[in-house]
Amino acid sequence: MGKTQVALEYTHRYGDFYDYIFWVRAETGLEMIKDIITISDKLNLEQPKHGGDGAIIDKVRTWFETTTDRKWLLVFDNVEDMESLTPYRPRLGHGSLLLTSQNAGLRSQTTHNIPLKPFGEEEGASFLLKQLNGEHPPTENDDAISLCKELGGLPLAIAHVAGYMAESDVSVKDTLDMFTQRRESAEIFNTKPDTTFVYSKALDFVWDVALRELVDDTLRLMHVLSMLNPEGVPEEMQRGDHLEQGLSFLSKSKRAQFLAMIRSLCRRQLISKTEVSGRHCLLTHQSLQRSILHRLDGVEGKLEEIFQTTLTLLRKVFPRQSSIQFPQNDHWKVWELYSPHVMSLRKVHAESDQSLSSSIGFAEILGDVANYFWERNLFNNGILASESAERYAKASRASFLTYKHTSLPSEHQFGRMEAFQNGRNPFKVSRNHLHYDSNT
Repeated sequence: MGKTQVALEYTHRYGDFYDYIFWVRAETGLEMIKDIITISDKLNLEQPKHGGDGAIIDKVRTWFETTTDRKWLLVFDNVEDMESLTPYRPRLGHGSLLLTSQNAGLRSQTTHNIPLKPFGEEEGASFLLKQLNGEHPPTENDDAISLCKELGGLPLAIAHVAGYMAESDVSVKDTLDMFTQRRESAEIFNTKPDTTFVYSKALDFVWDVALRELVDDTLRLMHVLSMLNPEGVPEEMQRGDHLEQGLSFLSKSKRAQFLAMIRSLCRRQLISKTEVSGRHCLLTHQSLQRSILHRLDGVEGKLEEIFQTTLTLLRKVFPRQSSIQFPQNDHWKVWELYSPHVMSLRKVHAESDQSLSSSIGFAEILGDVANYFWERNLFNNGILASESAERYAKASRASFLTYKHTSLPSEHQFGRMEAFQNGRNPFKVSRNHLHYDSNT
């Protein structure tokens, strides 16, 4: 059982103690904004006439801080650091905050903390065997105990191994032998199963086994998912007339194959399915994403190939901004749905050890998402996307003709944040405003 499952169990057990329970996905600012707006809708708060999403966030935070006659619980799941919560976290009130995080450094900044411990021997073996169908003789229980020891008692690792065994029809004994042999050659474990090092290495080891079993197209799908936001990739995004290079495995003609790939990945517990705002979405564990990206980063040219494939997929579903800066409220829902994935791709580009290409197409889609952030008054994300768009456009030998108003001073004279606050768009980017300098 992972940190998110523990938090969910708490809300189920002690739900009657609270009048309100709200859940916020805290991995990225965009996820938090979306969930805070949902909270505003649930509470039927009056929508501010001005200020966009920022004003809604302030209004929701004020509700938490001033509501004294009701007990509330606000859960922030997958917190990266405390600073990221600053715009959303109530400073006072008659409620409680529950945070989940992989960042052990947050312990000193909370009133109480509960470190998650590995399973004990019998508990881990029981958990493993429950994931497998059929009767299990006593000797298999002994093998299950030994296998769980190999995995450091880590629930996530045990769950993934169970998925691998069920999908590949491999016995506990054979799986134990394989792990023992590979451990002896790889030497990736030490003697302290509760350390972060072992946690990471154990999962890498499990995923290495699972990923090696995937056929080419299924593995390619996992590669693409590793570059998108892990909190939910809409299945509809991956369906369509995908005839472009690298995307043919997602074409309509291979719909049955796509569904079979999803079933296989779910059975292996490499992904899970959920419903977000009425859409069927695929979830991927953050640690698995990081592991896949690390592997891709170690193969010359492979990360670039998957990056370009993912960019092509996103460009097909992400609407372009108006060339004359006309507000496009009719696109807001689509932009809201896919903007976290554009920003996830931006993060992959920024953090890669390889020097990924900075294409004009990448600069354009970042400019489009920046324009959406400007329309929604999402200042911090807008500036981040804007700066990235400009940097990549310049790297592509492109020139910017950027501004909504001819009277708007340059960004260096005026400042992006100040331009935001004065209702101007300091980073309009569109195909019409990006052009190659043929003399360079």
